[in-house]
Amino acid sequence: MSDLTLFILALLLATLAVIIWRKRKSPDTVYVEQSDVNHIIASQPNTDQPKIDQLVVDLPKVDRLKVEQPKIDKPKIDKPKIDLPKKDQPKVDQTVMVPEADQKVLDQLRAAGSDMSKLHEMEFYLYFPDPELANLVANRIKAEGFAVEVKKAPHRPAWMCYVTRRMVPDGVRIAIIGKRFTELAEEFDGEYDGWETSLVR
Repeated sequence: MSDLTLFILALLLATLAVIIWRKRKSPDTVYVEQSDVNHIIASQPNTDQPKIDQLVVDLPKVDRLKVEQPKIDKPKIDKPKIDLPKKDQPKVDQTVMVPEADQKVLDQLRAAGSDMSKLHEMEFYLYFPDPELANLVANRIKAEGFAVEVKKAPHRPAWMCYVTRRMVPDGVRIAIIGKRFTELAEEFDGEYDGWETSLVR
């Protein structure tokens, strides 16, 4: 029972006790004062008022919006591939004509059984009238990746640039090297005297 109900019952019992006491005092007449009646009426719970339940309002659940950034595909940029010519393999120009003398030596190597797909120790000869010119040309040839030795020519009054390089004896490459050495020799009053190599099996 709630505290309010207990309070009302206690009040009613007290009022009833007063009435009984007054009745005993005056058995023929029962006096009930108006204030007691009003107090009893006021103490009664108001049953006419409807019970109002608390309203529970469920607010709509708002989901967080996930905003996805648009995916931007970056254009793929291919890096240009630059093939630098190797020092031991001069750039081959397929339009270069192989001189007849070079082709003849190549044919002799092949006929002698040399494996033309393997590296050969190629030897090139340039001659100059004095050692100063020979050394100038030797420095240029060294810068292009060849091994060079300057020494006095054994069979003529000149100074020789003895040039070597390990390479596959390809006619076009040999022709390009021969053209370059001819230009250097003519620039410094010299002479390019060809090449030779040993058999490789």
